[in-house]
Amino acid sequence: MSACAASLGISFASAAPALMPWPAHVEWHEGELPIAAEFRVRIAGHDDARLRAGIGRALDRLEKRTELNFGPRYATEGGTLVVTCAAAGSAIPRLGDDESYTLEVRSGSAELRSPNVVGALRGLETFLQLVEARFDVAQASRLPAFAAGCVVIRDAPRFPWRGLMIDVARHFQPPEVLHRNLDAMAAVKLNVLHLHLTDDQGFRIESKRHPELPAVSADGASIGASEEARDLRARANPSAERPGHHSGDVLTQEQIKALIAAAAERGIRVVPEFDVPGHTTAWLASHPEIASAPGPHAVARRWGVLDDVMDPTLPETHALLESFFGEMAALFPDEFFHIGGDENNGKQWNASARIAAFKRERGLATNEALHAWFNQQLAVLLAQHGKRLVGWDEVLHPDLPRSAVVHSWRGPESLARAAQEGFAGILSAGYYLDLHYPAADHYAADPLPEGRAATPLAAERDGAERSPRPTLTPEQAARVLGGEAAMWTEWADAQNFDFRVWPRAVAVAERLWSPREVRDVADMYRRLARVDELLVETGVQHRAWPRFEGFSAEDATALRVLASAVEPVKRYRRPQIQKGGADFPLNELADWAHSESRPAREFAERLDRWGELPAAEKRAALDGVLAPLAAWRAAATQVAAMPAPTEFAAGRNETARRLVTLCETAGKALRAVANDGRFAAEEAAQARELLKRAAQPTAAAVEFPFLPALERLVAAAEVAR
Repeated sequence: MSACAASLGISFASAAPALMPWPAHVEWHEGELPIAAEFRVRIAGHDDARLRAGIGRALDRLEKRTELNFGPRYATEGGTLVVTCAAAGSAIPRLGDDESYTLEVRSGSAELRSPNVVGALRGLETFLQLVEARFDVAQASRLPAFAAGCVVIRDAPRFPWRGLMIDVARHFQPPEVLHRNLDAMAAVKLNVLHLHLTDDQGFRIESKRHPELPAVSADGASIGASEEARDLRARANPSAERPGHHSGDVLTQEQIKALIAAAAERGIRVVPEFDVPGHTTAWLASHPEIASAPGPHAVARRWGVLDDVMDPTLPETHALLESFFGEMAALFPDEFFHIGGDENNGKQWNASARIAAFKRERGLATNEALHAWFNQQLAVLLAQHGKRLVGWDEVLHPDLPRSAVVHSWRGPESLARAAQEGFAGILSAGYYLDLHYPAADHYAADPLPEGRAATPLAAERDGAERSPRPTLTPEQAARVLGGEAAMWTEWADAQNFDFRVWPRAVAVAERLWSPREVRDVADMYRRLARVDELLVETGVQHRAWPRFEGFSAEDATALRVLASAVEPVKRYRRPQIQKGGADFPLNELADWAHSESRPAREFAERLDRWGELPAAEKRAALDGVLAPLAAWRAAATQVAAMPAPTEFAAGRNETARRLVTLCETAGKALRAVANDGRFAAEEAAQARELLKRAAQPTAAAVEFPFLPALERLVAAAEVAR
């Protein structure tokens, strides 16, 4: 029995199906519902186009998985799956929509009941996850049969706000990337697509009132960059138009409308973000008159926190924002409107005599007070358009209207403080997918944490000492709406975006949907492995490798194997190693490696399990543990011999050489432990020194995630008899 099932009082003979997010209540029964070509759906309650579209998408995926052709998909009587909706629900999803459903699977049929269409869509995704292959061992040559286990599921989300933030400003993500990620989001019950549309490096949305904004600031790769840099950018993002055509780097309003419609069809809200007053060089490039300091102002080419900031005291600033925000408020139907509000270092405000005089006149003693005044004006402006302001946690201030929502990126403490002060809030701290932490770390982060427990991610960010978590009353806790996985794209383009997000975002989806008690990490990874496969059905390309441009097919294969043994360095270490920017081609080892290498993680787990076996079983299982080492060593040997014309290529080759040595050392240690031998003192010291060197990143900006398991192996080899 899985730990997850045990935690919810579930008892059954075999492992639980890979449901993710795990439902609120699951009751298993004997038997199963076969899936055959005669599969039919009967709609017994409310019937509309959105419901039928959702059923159609589900049946498309089911046909693809089972290789069956269902023919006529609907039945007027009987039916294999009976869907009963009480009502349509909101045509445009809203915060707090009822997403509950009940799913009963019996040996003859299944019934899905929900109060509205969105609840039915959530239940359809659960039904799809229940359908698994049933192989007949005696007839292995035949296609597998498929069935869903008999079960009663009553489900509803823990939090109403479960999102994915996609940064389209740093590296543009074209519509096809956004649409396929909508399908993946729906598959795991995420219900908010947060689009970060403007930043220092780009202004990514069409404005009919202010066409100069995207025309000048859509993509600096088209403005002042070298021809070589523009060509590199074009190859790094083949979905965009050729450099020089700004339209290829901007989402048109028609594309936005299509995206909102597709999202609504899947029960997903779309929340826009226009970051002000900082992160605004893309605004200032076309509107220097609203800057806090003299120009020239140009779209930024480097990453990081810049000094440039809007002048909040100028009437011109408010006039531009009133006009532009009004246009965007009409385009995006959601009630919530994100204004960013983060990372203004205050240098230009401090240096401005005009701003200093304004602060004195208004009695604003600090930049924080000036920022709060500015946000008050924006909140009033947005309220006139029926919108509620959302901002990163720097907007938190006693003077902010309590209608605002605080989006915490710096930790659950600021989220708790916001709730205590009467604000609604959402969490992204702990859910930054671009920092390359494993799914287990994201899984451990909770919008309502208990005790002093800190994730490894939080421990690195905040230090080992953790203060007690703030205690929230039930009323305050109810203000915590949920959270969002965040994918910033300084180091992600259309080629590698999907595997930067998936499958780790599924762990965040479960944390935000499932009961708090569902937190067994081993069982999460068991289920994630299955859901990882099912995500392919949605069209998301997280399992596709980027193109290895300039390499032969043989070398590309070796590079793929090498990339499977490493992960990008964590947190913000890559900019310390590789000085990237908007013109930096994302065609290096760190761009090919997945944020969490499943082969490397599974090798480490296998190594630890092997270490716990009795001596005789160790020897019997030795070849299986050595096999991945042999594959990595062969590929790394080939990569190490490749030409290295750049610093980054040299770092890649050095990484390959280190992997060769690691594989050789691990093989020696494995054989020593398996044969009751031991490392000599000198050999053990050399192995420890090798592991220490291997932990230091090369210019390739990657790391070996299985090093801790190798350290345990070497320690075992030292004491083996």
